[in-house]
Amino acid sequence: MVEQAVEIQTPQGKLTGTLVLPKNYTEKVGLVLFIHGDGEVDSTLDGGYRHIWERIAAAGYASLSLSKPGIGGSEGNWLDQSIDDRAEEARHAIAWAKAQPMIDATKIGTWGASQAGWVIPKLAGKEPLSFNILVGPAINWLSQGEYNTRMDLQHHGYSEADIEKKLSLG
Repeated sequence: MVEQAVEIQTPQGKLTGTLVLPKNYTEKVGLVLFIHGDGEVDSTLDGGYRHIWERIAAAGYASLSLSKPGIGGSEGNWLDQSIDDRAEEARHAIAWAKAQPMIDATKIGTWGASQAGWVIPKLAGKEPLSFNILVGPAINWLSQGEYNTRMDLQHHGYSEADIEKKLSLG
């Protein structure tokens, strides 16, 4: 596979990311757009996506993953985004991808984990997608966010009383 840094201009500002192409493609390729879960995420998930991108490239597809706003050179603040905002961001990524000469616009789909379980259905309602791959999609937004916060605070050594206090503040 071959990784390329990309920049996509949106009405909300510049988004940076990674476009991954199969090493020796000769025709247009389909595209898998990565939709992140909750949290501060760069386009590579700190390198964690690369093994998935390798498999996707071996199957003859490209991958596109963007850093969340405020991360990795992307403009804005991911904490200010709603699920609808994230779906619109994905639509801008798809529009950009369709304009790339090597991408087959009839073979564009998504891969998403966790919070993407809310983003992808909203995107699919507005954008014709060829496929969607959901990995551990989130079911309850509030419960997932509370669980993530609780685990992060435990990991950083907060006491149960401090955790409860922080969670009660919202």
